[in-house]
Amino acid sequence: MTFFNNKGVPLHAVALRADQYVPSEKIKWNPAGTIAWMDQAANEHNRVLDIDIDYLKIAPQEIRFFDPDGLPIASVQAEEGREAAVEVAGWKDANIAVMKSYTLEPASTDYTVPQAKDVYYFLYDVKNNKKGSFSSESLPPNTTIRVDRQEGDNGNKENIMVSRKEITYKARK
Repeated sequence: MTFFNNKGVPLHAVALRADQYVPSEKIKWNPAGTIAWMDQAANEHNRVLDIDIDYLKIAPQEIRFFDPDGLPIASVQAEEGREAAVEVAGWKDANIAVMKSYTLEPASTDYTVPQAKDVYYFLYDVKNNKKGSFSSESLPPNTTIRVDRQEGDNGNKENIMVSRKEITYKARK
């Protein structure tokens, strides 16, 4: 996969490993357009969360971050264990991603997909490659972070409401 500038000049190529799933939307960008990321996971059917003719959503085991030229900045690995996953849920600002970590509960039948359990969020400073703790106190009250194709999480932890399109941090009492 190659990054190009706005004049069509190739900047940097990123190798896609044949033994890993990469979703249909190979590269996603933060709202500021300054950081790109790519989700990757082992090529195992239990990592597929949604599939259609031209769309694949996976439970990533690794997130690789790139600058606008396609050069690597940092990466985040899921916690230990075959069922662990991590993904970008949204952005606090241009450099700090809100990460979603979870484990996969195996599908109950051949026709269902694995479900997320043990979900928690943390902050990740991409530019400085630093993981930070997350709580509703880490953001101003009533802050909303937009997310893409986010599935709702069960439960309401730390005054956080997650819906399909956004994460809302409710006012503290």
